[in-house]
Amino acid sequence: SGRPALTFTNVDLNEVASEVIPALEPLADQSGVGLAVAFALDMPRVVADRLALRQILINLISNALRHAGRGSRAVVRTGHAPTGEAWLEVEDDGPGVAPDVLAKALDQRVRQDARGLGLPLSLRLAQATGARLAITGVSPHGTRARITFPPSRIVPV
Repeated sequence: SGRPALTFTNVDLNEVASEVIPALEPLADQSGVGLAVAFALDMPRVVADRLALRQILINLISNALRHAGRGSRAVVRTGHAPTGEAWLEVEDDGPGVAPDVLAKALDQRVRQDARGLGLPLSLRLAQATGARLAITGVSPHGTRARITFPPSRIVPV
């Protein structure tokens, strides 16, 4: 199949985000976008492939930094809900993405230039690692890309 096998381990989402962010700070400086973190305390660990998660996060943060626009902010946030889900998200307060543009960006059948491969790849990697990737607009403007792990992927404490 040519695909690397995924290695599932108990992953700390805050830790993965902390490892990825320093590598993207030069891009943040260059694009004039503030990059911040908002990590939830008491985050449960999730069963996931660490490298896949890192790749998804790099893609999502890079997209936010490239498209949010000078003077905007991107926040990498973790959280969990009483329902048992846990998530990792990148939210920016840029101009947002038109729904039709987003649909095309996520469509794995549309041939894209090398720069446009990040979202379809992230979508596939999220599914492969047992999570769901959703990209939505934020009011009044901005974009949120959230990787959600269902209760079945949460490591019992």
